Amino acid sequence: MSPSPPSTLAAIAKPALSFTIASKPFPTVTQPHIYQPTLAQRDGYGTGGQRQQSAAERLRLTVASFTLLPLRALLLLLCIASYWCITKLSGLLLPKPQHLQVIAVSGAIWSRALLFIVGFWRIKWVAVADSVSDTSSQQGPLGGIVSNHVGWVDIFVHAAHSFPAFVAKDGTQRIPVFGHFSRLLQCLYVDREKGGQGTAQMVKQRMQVTSLGQDPSQRPMLLFPEGTTSNGLHLLPFKSGAFLAGVPLQPIILEYGVQGRVSPAWESIDAARHLLLLLCEPVHTLTCYELPVYTPSSAERADPLLYAANMHSYMVSNPP
Repeated sequence: MSPSPPSTLAAIAKPALSFTIASKPFPTVTQPHIYQPTLAQRDGYGTGGQRQQSAAERLRLTVASFTLLPLRALLLLLCIASYWCITKLSGLLLPKPQHLQVIAVSGAIWSRALLFIVGFWRIKWVAVADSVSDTSSQQGPLGGIVSNHVGWVDIFVHAAHSFPAFVAKDGTQRIPVFGHFSRLLQCLYVDREKGGQGTAQMVKQRMQVTSLGQDPSQRPMLLFPEGTTSNGLHLLPFKSGAFLAGVPLQPIILEYGVQGRVSPAWESIDAARHLLLLLCEPVHTLTCYELPVYTPSSAERADPLLYAANMHSYMVSNPP
């Protein structure tokens, strides 16, 4: 069994815990920093990106809008078009197994290129090792990935790392270009107008099949158990949908850096304005913490709510 985290979410303050990252000591903490107000804006543009800016900042944004923004927009279009061509050609020329492999490999490269164009020049992945319990010998086939959810950038970060499938709105598959890409990711589609009926069962079945490891072309499921986005400093309570299958999961924590001007967090700002500000910012930073695989106990497999609560505590107790 995996580490035995607390079975409840009782206290915000945690006992002092010591972890190692890449064989180096991790600072001891008593209260994880992710317990912050959910929507507290932490960048220079404030709530909704509407904070009054200095003349110097307005000048910088104006210059970037006529230089950096169009350059990045052009490169993004070229990047998207190139991947479209690769997927179409491989589908015509290659057998299905090789086609699926090309999609995954080129999709990960394409996602990383897209992030580079947006300004994520360096993304640091850190393997977090639990110094108390050794889980490496307990890892079996993964059923999926669970991660905190900060904004739309998260999808491309995970795609560049493992190219997973995710749950998307039914209308996504009808959107030009992006509908095609969502099908390549083997997404599960939800009709929200019908209340998403059967979604939990579809996710459960997909994760159970993936955990058997019998189909190498099957992409792992990526789930955001918070069910919404926050500012990246707060981990909301988990919903049980990601834990119904009772299979081992890979927890990942994304921590975006903020140099003071623009946060990649998409929690209280109009999508168009957020994209504009993000593309006009020269550089963004991101550190991704890959925690040890969590293998549920028999009690957790029988009780998805317990599994969700314990995973939440586990991720909070393994802070960046």
